Amino acid sequence: MDPQRRLYVDYRVQMAMVVALVLLQILLIVLGSLWLYHRFSQILESHLYRVHQGGLVLGEAFQREALWVVVGLVVVNLLAVAVADRIWRGYVRRVLGTLGELCRRTRQGEFDSDERIDPDLHPVIHWMVHWRALERARQRKLKRLLDTLDHPADFKSHDVCLRHQVVLSRLRQHLPRHSLRY
Repeated sequence: MDPQRRLYVDYRVQMAMVVALVLLQILLIVLGSLWLYHRFSQILESHLYRVHQGGLVLGEAFQREALWVVVGLVVVNLLAVAVADRIWRGYVRRVLGTLGELCRRTRQGEFDSDERIDPDLHPVIHWMVHWRALERARQRKLKRLLDTLDHPADFKSHDVCLRHQVVLSRLRQHLPRHSLRY
């Protein structure tokens, strides 16, 4: 697949919307058919004994009723598409808002608990929450190692310097690979 054309699909939400729209179409067709059956029966009964009289032709009456059903189907479908669009936009806004909040907190170095975040909202949110949990654990390890370092005034002792070298080498093990250049 062309890397410039990636399609992002959320099957859980989009499948629910497709199923809902298909069920709505089935319901509309059944209701429209029942309505037409009822109205055609009424039109036929009202014109049963006036077949040879002039006036309204049955075909025109049937066409008018069928037109009302088609207009009703179109209006309900437009409303359904508007509702589906609103639902989809709300979902996308929730996902992007949550992701933006996580990115902002990460950028500011806030790796506190993500308990109020729903990781099942979207796979990207799940991955971000998981990565942040790993980072939180890594930062705790780094803080514990940094807390073992003595005050800089104690650097005059050779033993303290050796302990600091051991702690610093352990610190390097917990740093991301790209930070080892420095």
